[in-house]
Amino acid sequence: METKRSYFPILGIKQLDAVVDWRLFSLAWQVKAALLINCAGV
Repeated sequence: METKRSYFPILGIKQLDAVVDWRLFSLAWQVKAALLINCAGV
């Protein structure tokens, strides 16, 4: 039981990191798309 208890927080932290990474990744793509649209408009 003790191993399971100490393992879950690690899992939660890894999940949180994955969510943050995905948000940064999608944000970077939104910025790239905006720049491309601006360049095409000009």
